[in-house]
Amino acid sequence: MVQSANPSLARRSRAHAAARIRGRLATTPGRMRTAGAAIVVGLLLLAVVGTGAVRARERATTAVGGQAEPLLLGAESLYSSLANADATATNTFLEAGLEPPARRQAYLNDLATAAAQLTKVAGQAGTAPAVTSALGVINKDLPIYSGMVESARANNLEGFPVGAAYLTEGSTLMQTQILPAAGTLYQVEAQRLNQAYDSGQSWLDVVGVLLAACVALALLVLAQGFVARRTNRLLNLPMLIASVLTLVVVAWTATAFTLSAQHLSDARHHGSDPIQLASSAQILVSRAQVDENLALVARGGDPQYLADFDAVVSALGSGSGSSGLVGLAGTYPGTDATNMASYYAGYLVAHKAVVAAESGGMFTAAVALATGDSSGDELPAAAQLTGDLSNEILMSQAAFTGKSVAASNDLSALSLGVIGLLIVAGALALVGMEQRINEYR
Repeated sequence: MVQSANPSLARRSRAHAAARIRGRLATTPGRMRTAGAAIVVGLLLLAVVGTGAVRARERATTAVGGQAEPLLLGAESLYSSLANADATATNTFLEAGLEPPARRQAYLNDLATAAAQLTKVAGQAGTAPAVTSALGVINKDLPIYSGMVESARANNLEGFPVGAAYLTEGSTLMQTQILPAAGTLYQVEAQRLNQAYDSGQSWLDVVGVLLAACVALALLVLAQGFVARRTNRLLNLPMLIASVLTLVVVAWTATAFTLSAQHLSDARHHGSDPIQLASSAQILVSRAQVDENLALVARGGDPQYLADFDAVVSALGSGSGSSGLVGLAGTYPGTDATNMASYYAGYLVAHKAVVAAESGGMFTAAVALATGDSSGDELPAAAQLTGDLSNEILMSQAAFTGKSVAASNDLSALSLGVIGLLIVAGALALVGMEQRINEYR
């Protein structure tokens, strides 16, 4: 009998305890405690959402300034160094005998830069299939390319015409395998950078914080209204300060997010975009030089090189420099569009002179025009255009660095500030509620 009564007694005990709790909660002090707990939950929700949003923005700005952009520049440097090396190599072997030391050193420097950038990109670019495949192609084919160039050089020193075959085969390998693989790396890093930009400028974070803030502020307002009705006191200073601190958190977060997003936008439009544009133009100029050089090596026997030259020029723009990549590159602040257009026009004029000389049977004159002066420099107009584009890249990089650092600084201390202010707000709300509860004792 005792055992059968125990469950009944336990149920009655639990029911009595529950009724007693409900009775206490039904009183004014109980309702005030419930309201205080709801405020704490609302502020906790805001703290979680706010700090999560801030850290997401911090990760995005760090990815832009410290990871994605440096890797993109590394991929760009890899591509442009390889393209420049091929342009220098093909230009070097237009003349028989020992090449000018400056031109030989420029080729070696470009290969060394490419090797260094390849190591850097390979160590940080990740293991995505496209990245792994591209790295595999470059690692496999680049030594083959350099070996072909050295074979061409050795035969060229002896005056053997077979050197031209080695050079053409090596350049074909560069243009059809190595450079496309480097372009894949560049595209992957550009996509990663754009994703980081989008994350750092997403308004979903702002909306999430505002919704959580509305919940917390609504609970604070409703609680203060309830307390005012029950106590006939219009003002509860601790709870009022808690409300103000909550508004401060929201205003600070929204302002910081807006400023950070604007600085990231500036970093993109005045930094990354012109860098990508100028780099693309620079690479196409190198490709045009390769086409011109190989057309001379073939002595007019292979029209594909001049056809590709025309396609490259179509992308670079008209001879006036007002359209295409050259025209767009000249629109960015700090760029001397007049000089850039002049250098580009000069290069096209020089190219026409090279083609005219070669077509007229004056091969030696065509080679002299294509190789530049006796010191072994590149064609002056092409060198000046490339130099202008390089300067634009440097200026854009400086602009990017300043804006990306500013974007990070906008979020500085915000995460700790959100947590600290909301803890204080929660404590003040509970203090204000407890003051009114104590009046019922």
